[in-house]
Amino acid sequence: MPGAPRFTHPADRETFRREFCRFAESQYAGPAAAEVIDCAALLRYAYREALRAMKSGLSPLFATHAGPRHFADAKTLHAYNTTFVDRDLRAARPGDLLFYLNLEQDQPYHAMILLGADVIYHTGAKPGEIRRPGVAELNLHPDPRWRPLIHNPNFLGVHRWNILN
Repeated sequence: MPGAPRFTHPADRETFRREFCRFAESQYAGPAAAEVIDCAALLRYAYREALRAMKSGLSPLFATHAGPRHFADAKTLHAYNTTFVDRDLRAARPGDLLFYLNLEQDQPYHAMILLGADVIYHTGAKPGEIRRPGVAELNLHPDPRWRPLIHNPNFLGVHRWNILN
């Protein structure tokens, strides 16, 4: 979004990436925070905690069609809070997000966090769980809809938080 807050210094962007990944990983190591109940909640939690840890002064609110809010689902995070990078994972960096669209599901948008050689995500299924497969493992997922491959129509590609652009 034009005019949205952004980190102006490269060191701050790198610190945010590191902190964002650290807080996401902390939910895998467990126990997860009570609020982390789906993929979007994992993203919101790690985002807010990273900003809080950095004492950045940037707002922990998320852009929505109705203005800044504390809550944003995966579709809203994708549409208003991130920027498309590429469909090729080679363009991704730790802290970038992988988005998927599966129209046959009740909640069709899904997101994962790239940690480097691994990804982390919440399954969203009740009770759900947080998983941390390697990218190589994810590329061979038994359900091809979840493979982060260029030719997968369900894979919306790599996205980056707007505050990092």
